[in-house]
Amino acid sequence: MRKVWAVWFLILMIPYLVTLAWTGQVQGEVQEHPILSGRMVILAREDGNRILDAEDYLIGVMAAQIPPEYGSEALKAQAIIDRTYLYRIMDGRTEVEEEEFDLDYMDWNHMIQEWGQLMAAEYYQKFQEAVTSTAMTVMKYEGEWIDPLFHKVSAGRTRNGDTKLFPYLVGMTSPRDVEAENYLQIVTMSEAEFAKKINEIPDHAQIGAAGIFETVQIVKKDEAGYIESMQIGGNTYSGEEVQYALGLASACFSIKKEQNSQEEGNLRIVTKGVGHGYGLSQYGAKILADEGWKAEDILNYYYQNIVFISE
Repeated sequence: MRKVWAVWFLILMIPYLVTLAWTGQVQGEVQEHPILSGRMVILAREDGNRILDAEDYLIGVMAAQIPPEYGSEALKAQAIIDRTYLYRIMDGRTEVEEEEFDLDYMDWNHMIQEWGQLMAAEYYQKFQEAVTSTAMTVMKYEGEWIDPLFHKVSAGRTRNGDTKLFPYLVGMTSPRDVEAENYLQIVTMSEAEFAKKINEIPDHAQIGAAGIFETVQIVKKDEAGYIESMQIGGNTYSGEEVQYALGLASACFSIKKEQNSQEEGNLRIVTKGVGHGYGLSQYGAKILADEGWKAEDILNYYYQNIVFISE
């Protein structure tokens, strides 16, 4: 009977303990947090500013970025990515306003809304473990913090970065990304709707809807299949410009005209992958973690010739 009571007591206490760790408050009393890194993030909120150590802040950043069901090594890789980004932006400063990071952030209340209290407690512990087990570790290339680009799902291969700006971004195969949910997405729209969306791209001449499909031409794709430039109605656009205008998941897409169907005459747009395709594929990292890869091995795969430094 005592064992049963102890188990139920622990279950009931988990949300309380996590709330204490997250908010630093118990019935209105503010608790002191140990300084973990000496780098502080100032969060502006309606009820006043909050100050979190950057290591604590990383937990909420991760919660907003990567599925909590992914394996621990994939989560550790994401923690190192996010820390590298934070430290790069802070650039030696000990205090930074949150808005400088331009990141989504999920606090404890949002976690409860998203997953429910018990699952939020479990996921919080997973993110916390990923952060604490990689504490202070960042990625550098030739002595400088890298810009650790990442995306949800590649089109089956990641993209090469600019050799001067991102020499550590070398396209790598990520073949099992094709298994990911939402890897393949299909959108249909009329030529009029297509033209309307394209005409919302600034700094280009307006184009008409009539016969617009016949003017669509892919000018250049990169090695991973992402569109770099294309022509529509006499105008030239980047793949990303068209992607965002049409609300597509990535710039790896194709456009065809529906034939012999109820939607005949509509344009059919097929997109592969989710995100820009540079750097680490989160789903690819999940697969590698499931296969037994360690976090540093995963990162060394997606970012070439980097070193891990404790900052």
